[in-house]
This record gives sequence, C-alpha cells and structure tokens, in this order.
Amino acid sequence: MENFFQAWFEYHRMRRVISLVIAVVVLLALWLGGMGSKLKEFGFSSKTFQSDDGRIELTLPARWKSELTSKGWKFTPYQDSGETYFTTVQMQFAGPLKNYEKGLKDEEEVSVAGYPARRFRYYSPRNYSTQKVDVGGVVVWVKSDPPLLILFLGKAEQVDGFKRDFETILSSLKLHL
Repeated sequence: MENFFQAWFEYHRMRRVISLVIAVVVLLALWLGGMGSKLKEFGFSSKTFQSDDGRIELTLPARWKSELTSKGWKFTPYQDSGETYFTTVQMQFAGPLKNYEKGLKDEEEVSVAGYPARRFRYYSPRNYSTQKVDVGGVVVWVKSDPPLLILFLGKAEQVDGFKRDFETILSSLKLHL
C-alpha cells in the first residue's frame, strides 16, 4: 500500500514539473512572437543575421526604400564608392553611441523629427586600417525593446537633405517615441 501512495505522489509531482516546463516554453514562444510582430510594425523583416562586427542587422523596410528611391537616393550597402547607402541595425549598446565605431568622428547633437540623433563624419570601419573614407551620417534611435538604431550614411554634403527626407518619411509612417 505504501508503494502505491509513493508512486501516486511521484506521478503527480512529475505532472506538475512537466506542466511547468510546457508553460515556460509557451510563454517564451509568445514573447518571441511578440518581438517579431513589433519589428513588423516598423516594417522590418524579422529575419536577422550576425555580422562580422557583432551587430545584428535587419533588412530595410521596402516602403522606406521605395520612398527614398523615388527621391533619387541610391542604395549600395557596404560600398565606399561615395554613393549614399542606408543600413538599419539593431544594436546592443550601453549608452548613446558609446564605443559605437572607432571610425566615428566629430559628433554633433542633432534632432531628426524629434528623435535623438547625432550628426557625424564617419570613416568606414570595414576599411578603417587601410582606407579612411570620409562621409557624413545621421544616427537615430527608435524606442523599442531592444532599441532600433537607424544609421544613415551618405556624402557629407548630402546629410542635410537626407535628414529632411527622413523627417518626411518618419512623419508619413507615423513613427513616434
């Protein structure tokens, strides 16, 4: 009789453990699903990959790209030919632009459509040791979890026009902090 009760208690204890594990797995799946839908709200693909320098890169929303393309912007990611290019990255960082890239120089506080931003001169980190490419850029943070860092790179003289275009796009997409 004692063995029966022991087996009965053991069975119910295992059921509780299994139920707890299932609940944790379900909650984790729901949380991860929520992150994917949050990214989709901003128009981002949830497909990510790890880049060489440790950043997690997200694809550029097609509607942003088409709007900018209609304004004459060219998109040539990771090319240092002097053409404008546009990258959106999801960063893990501790503080605004802290140790962001060794190539960042001459930072200046700016605001783009109310978003905290920095205007800077940028030397390509890809070729930093051999070739310093001087371009301009704007960095903008979108409040989310984790935060989205939107990085615009272009020729230094194009930055003001790029900021204006981006302001228009932000307004039209109704993105807000």
